[in-house]
Amino acid sequence: MYKKWWWFLVLIVGIWVGQPQHLAAAGADFTIKSQIPENQIDKKASYYDLLVKPGTTQKLSVVVENAGNKTRKFRVAPNTAFTNDNGVIEYSRENYIPDRSAKTTLSKLMSKAQTVSVAAGESKTVTFTLTVPKSGIDGSVLGGFYVTPEEEESTAKSGMSIQNQFAMVIGIQLRENTTTQSPELKLGTVEAALHNSQTAIKANVRNVVPVHFGQMTITAKVTKSGSSDVLYQSTRKNLEMAPNSNFDYSILMKDKAYQAGDYTLNLVAKSGKKTWTLTKGFTIKAETARELNKKAGIETTDYTWLYIGGAVVLLAVIAGLAFYLGRRKRR
Repeated sequence: MYKKWWWFLVLIVGIWVGQPQHLAAAGADFTIKSQIPENQIDKKASYYDLLVKPGTTQKLSVVVENAGNKTRKFRVAPNTAFTNDNGVIEYSRENYIPDRSAKTTLSKLMSKAQTVSVAAGESKTVTFTLTVPKSGIDGSVLGGFYVTPEEEESTAKSGMSIQNQFAMVIGIQLRENTTTQSPELKLGTVEAALHNSQTAIKANVRNVVPVHFGQMTITAKVTKSGSSDVLYQSTRKNLEMAPNSNFDYSILMKDKAYQAGDYTLNLVAKSGKKTWTLTKGFTIKAETARELNKKAGIETTDYTWLYIGGAVVLLAVIAGLAFYLGRRKRR
């Protein structure tokens, strides 16, 4: 039987949700609900916006209600917020590796993920322990309770294996004070790398400060080193970044082949009154260019043997001419 997975992801993000206490997605047959503690900063919010103190612990709970007609299992994970490669804050990775600038993450401060069984028409409270280190936390720690049902696989008439996966999240923000830090961007690795099988240049954009922000516009241009002629460029708007996170910003080359050489990336990012101008040089090696062009299905002509042949012929001509002139001089 031919088998294929189809994932249908509905993500309800509670980090900016206002009054409603229940989060639900059409067709999901389950809801989740926060239980707001006394140290909540924004009393009207249904996500956790907590003012914490160094060296303290507290319990945080989320209520999972099964609105279906059979018992189901749910995975509840306190995940760290990250920035995906579309420039959107997400909460879906349990084993996310943060930017190296992060001093701590939500996942490290919370007890481990849990899988719970909830009978049809009933609800269950899932409780976690939050432990704030004695050294405290810097800025904002962002994440969320990410809830997914453990669904059984169903088979369609076509022989394909189909699974609908719904997910919901209630956001969590931890702070020691309400002072907002200013974000700072840096460039990580810049390299030639395929993006959805298309030739592209990828620039790793890093937010090295524990603060999240949005409404960011990035304009990136690639030139040959020492040249001002733009080879490839890209502009994207309404990007956002999680605290101490990074993502790969792709500059598509419109199916043009990679060429070996030295290049320069010029990237300008703007958010609110902040502007970052970042520049970094990078090199595309001949072997890397050949391998990536092949993977992208782009045929290129290799002139190596033509160059070698031409050099051999040129040397032979020079040698012959030198021999001829030498004999003529002796005469």
